[in-house]
Amino acid sequence: MRSASLAVAALALLAGPAAAQIVPGTRPPESAADAIDDAHSVLCTLAAAGRPMPGLNMPLLGEEGMTQLDKVPDALAPLVASAPQQRIVQLQAPGEPVWVVHDARTGHCSIYSFTDAAPVEAKLLASLAHPGAWKRKKAAAPVDHAFEWKIGGAVRLRTEISLPDAAGDPIVVVVKPAAGAA
Repeated sequence: MRSASLAVAALALLAGPAAAQIVPGTRPPESAADAIDDAHSVLCTLAAAGRPMPGLNMPLLGEEGMTQLDKVPDALAPLVASAPQQRIVQLQAPGEPVWVVHDARTGHCSIYSFTDAAPVEAKLLASLAHPGAWKRKKAAAPVDHAFEWKIGGAVRLRTEISLPDAAGDPIVVVVKPAAGAA
């Protein structure tokens, strides 16, 4: 009987952090950089490819580590125009807030945070460097890094990373259908 009680207690401990997972089955982010990397690799990549993603192009299921927002947060208002088919979520992550904005009309999925850009940039560049997926492309200002990925068939995505130009500017990561993609 004691071992069954210990097993239940162990499962409860394991289930505790699950509420902070951005996507069930992934590790909870330990920093804003982790949350942005997770948001890029899972949420925005799939949403921009037209796949269902809770909170972005379908209702939340209730276990995701994010909160649906009714409007653009004040901190993003100068940067993000409201659009009728736009969904906004705030990720549950330590440190600075991380917001994800998805526009179902254009397929653009954007990640914004006012966190320190250096660890985010390093983490994203390491993630995007894995062979067989994202390929580096020429970036034009204000974009600092650009990558494309032909996922399969006619689905091609582009990731653009824009680093802050001045204090008080956010790091912005955008995933969108690539130009010329069907």
